[in-house]
Amino acid sequence: MFNSVTVVHLIGDPCLKLYRHWKGYWCFAFDDDGLCDTHRVNVKNLNDLPLETWVNEGREFAAAMRAKRKR
Repeated sequence: MFNSVTVVHLIGDPCLKLYRHWKGYWCFAFDDDGLCDTHRVNVKNLNDLPLETWVNEGREFAAAMRAKRKR
């Protein structure tokens, strides 16, 4: 079993957070000096997906957000 702190730590991006939305899904939030967005993951429990899947989802989302900054 793992938690959201572990996921964010393994991703290693200081602008990324992972939290459970009150409606029962999980959400990555990215905030880097005005560049903000969220990425929703439709699972009820964090451990419904493997840790590697969470890390990959978070890294891809963070990379996409940083690519927006470069445009």
